[in-house]
Amino acid sequence: MSLKDQIHELFGVKEAHELPAAVMKIVMDSEELSKVITDYRKSFPDLKQDVLRDYFQECSADRKSFMQDYTPDGICKLVSGMAGHAASIADLCAGTGSLTISAWIENPEAHFTCWELSSAALPLLLFNLAVRKIEATVVHGDLLTRETQAVYEVSDGKICRTDQMPELMFDAVISNPPYSLKWSGEPDERFKDYPIPPKSKADFAFALVGLSMLKPDGEMIFVLPHGVLFRGSSEGKIRKKLLEEGKITGVIGLASALFANTTIPVAVLNLKNQVNPEQDVLFIDASKTFQKQKAQNTMSDQDLETILSAWKAREPRERFAELVSMAKIVENDYNLNIPRYVDSSEPEPEIVLLEVAEELEKISKEIQKTESVLAKMLKQLTCKDDEDRKAQDILIGEFTHETDN
Repeated sequence: MSLKDQIHELFGVKEAHELPAAVMKIVMDSEELSKVITDYRKSFPDLKQDVLRDYFQECSADRKSFMQDYTPDGICKLVSGMAGHAASIADLCAGTGSLTISAWIENPEAHFTCWELSSAALPLLLFNLAVRKIEATVVHGDLLTRETQAVYEVSDGKICRTDQMPELMFDAVISNPPYSLKWSGEPDERFKDYPIPPKSKADFAFALVGLSMLKPDGEMIFVLPHGVLFRGSSEGKIRKKLLEEGKITGVIGLASALFANTTIPVAVLNLKNQVNPEQDVLFIDASKTFQKQKAQNTMSDQDLETILSAWKAREPRERFAELVSMAKIVENDYNLNIPRYVDSSEPEPEIVLLEVAEELEKISKEIQKTESVLAKMLKQLTCKDDEDRKAQDILIGEFTHETDN
C-alpha cells in the first residue's frame, strides 16, 4: 500500500483535498484523536520520521502561491544540530513540523512554539505534535502581518484551543521560511532598527522577525536562498548592519537539489542577539558534501558529521571552512557570497617534467615500431603499374622517414 493510501485510510478520506478538514476534526476530539494516534503508531512506529510531510509534499504542497518547500531530513538534522539544546524553541513557518520534530529529538523536554499560515498544513502539524507528545503552542496565522486565526495548546498528546498568545521570547529560533515570497513591505516595530526588506522578497523580513524573538543570549538558525548573501539595495543595508553588530556568526552553503520540488541550493545562517562588532564569521562550503541521487540529493549521517564538526570547531579547514574577520568582509563590501572566502577548488596535479619526458620517449618508440611494421607491410604489396609503385614508395618513405636526394 502506498503512503498516500495509508494516510487516507488512517484518517478516513478518499481524496487529498478532504484530508485537512478530516484531520482537524480528529485533533479537536480527544477520544478520536487518541484512537487515531494508536493506529498511527502501529503503522508508523518511527516517530523520528515525518511521514505527513512526505505525504503533504507529494499531494498538497503549493509552491506556486506559497513557495512551499518542506524541509528534508538532512537539513532538519543539520539545523537541530546547530541549534543545540534550548528550553524554549520557536519554529517559524513550521509546515507539518519537520524542523520541530528534529529539534524535539535533541530537546525532548523543551517547549515549542510553532507558527503556520497554511490551513492545509496546520492540522497535520497539530497531529504530528500530539502523536509525539511534544509540548507546544501553535499559532495559526501570518507571521509577518501578525494576523492570527487561532492559537492551540498541545500537551501530553491532547490539543485544545486557547485565546492566549504565547510568550514571544525564546532561547532558539529555527526556520525554513518560504523563499523570496512577496509581502506587503509595511513598516514594523520588530525590525524598526533596520531598513524595510523589499516587497518582492520577504527573506529578511522573516529573519528580522525571528531575531526580534530571541532572548539576549538566544541563537537563530535560518535556511534561506543564497540571494540574501549578496543582493543589494535594502537587503544589502540590512546585511551590513547585522554584520556591523556582529549578529551574523556563520554561513553554510549547501548542495543543490536537496529539496523535492526545487533544485536551488540554500544557505544556513546563524545569528545571535548579542552585539559584538569584532565577531568573526565562519564560512563553510558544503556544496559538495552530499550523496547524489536520481531525483533528490541527500546528506548522509557522515556528511552531517563533517559539517557539524567544522561548525562546532570554528576553525579553518582546507577547501571547506574559513573563519573570516570583519575587516576582510568590509573589504568585500559586506558581500557574504561563500566563494569569496572559501576556495573549494581542487588543485591541479603537479607536473613532473622528467616523468613527462620519459612518457613522450616511450610513446615515440612505440610510434617508430608501428611505422616500421606498416612499412614492411607496404613493401609486400604487389603494384599494377608505375603509378602504384610511385605511391608505394612515397608511403614507405613516410613511415621509414626516407626522402629522395
